[in-house]
Amino acid sequence: MVNTQEIKNLFSEIIFQLNLPVAIYTIKGDFLTCNNSFTNRSGYTYKELLNFKLSDISSFTNTSLTTYFDNFYDYRDFLTNKYYKEETLKTKDDTEFLISIERYSVNWPEEQSTILLITDISLSKKAELITLNEYEELKASYQQIEAMNQELEFYQIKLKEKTIASERELKYLETALWGANIGLWEYDIKSHSFFINEKASQILGYSHLWEKGYITYDEWAFNLHDEDKDYVLKAFNEHVNDDSKYYETRYRVNISPDQWKWILARGKATQRVSNGRATKIVGTIQDITNFRKDEIIKSIILSAISDHVLLQNTDHTIIWANEAAAASVKLKPEDLINKKCYEIWHQRKTPCENCPVEYAIKNGKTNSTEIYTPDNRSFFIKAYPIFDEMKNITSIVEVTTETTHL
Repeated sequence: MVNTQEIKNLFSEIIFQLNLPVAIYTIKGDFLTCNNSFTNRSGYTYKELLNFKLSDISSFTNTSLTTYFDNFYDYRDFLTNKYYKEETLKTKDDTEFLISIERYSVNWPEEQSTILLITDISLSKKAELITLNEYEELKASYQQIEAMNQELEFYQIKLKEKTIASERELKYLETALWGANIGLWEYDIKSHSFFINEKASQILGYSHLWEKGYITYDEWAFNLHDEDKDYVLKAFNEHVNDDSKYYETRYRVNISPDQWKWILARGKATQRVSNGRATKIVGTIQDITNFRKDEIIKSIILSAISDHVLLQNTDHTIIWANEAAAASVKLKPEDLINKKCYEIWHQRKTPCENCPVEYAIKNGKTNSTEIYTPDNRSFFIKAYPIFDEMKNITSIVEVTTETTHL
């Protein structure tokens, strides 16, 4: 016979010290004892549990535990096999929670008994589920990080390739600029200085300043020719203040007490603050001294010839005129600048009929014709279109010979 009282007394001392809900049943599913946590969790009183079998309040239906054994050896084999099962227990208020059912053998001096240990595992299962979910989330995060690392590594490789390509292109550019005798500069408004490369230093005559790699704004302005200083500084400051799309000027710079050099300077802002003011401007400078000398020589030649020579843009506005052209209307060359040719010689508001300049503008071809002015003079006019690198007409050269007395 199973001494249930002794079993109850033995296990009660243990389970009542536990906060985890625990109950003990016989192998047949009869209630033996439980701790207070179990009664609180199930909602049943201790006396109520005495009246219920385990199968009455749970999904436990396994009959193998109560199987009849023919001999002691079969029963021994049954006891030595570990039994563990998870079931649901129905509380008094018809809710359910998960329990574990474990079989234990209890040895007494004269007999052997088998009990079922019932334990609430709902919290531990919930913790396992949370841990599993956290693991899956961590796994997904790790996979995402791995993917990001791979993508980052890919972009790092691409960035390195672009950096190498950019450095190569920069070397090519520096070599090309050096061969073209062009210097590089960068203006920084915070330091009020120009950072210049070696070629720019040589062009500007600042070789003695090359070691420090920059010149101040005041040093640059000090060396400008007095006749050029006002319009050069005005053009530069206009671009700083976002009043022009780019900066371009031609000016003279003093490179020795008795020597001046003509410079072509171009630049464009690369950084601006919210009010539009430039904080950095990058540009180039080029020595055009010889070019300017050629221009002066050409201007002298054109001014000396008796034919009228005009340079007009594509709306007939005069850009340049020689002495002969201005003298024919008793004016100076500078008086013709920004005037229309048909206004000066014909007192018209529109181009003349059969105007060779108009024909050259529209057709891109040289054209000539004879024109008569209101003061009864006759002129043989020939117009030559000038094209840029994109084959767009930029201006027209008009050469006129007076034929009144021929």
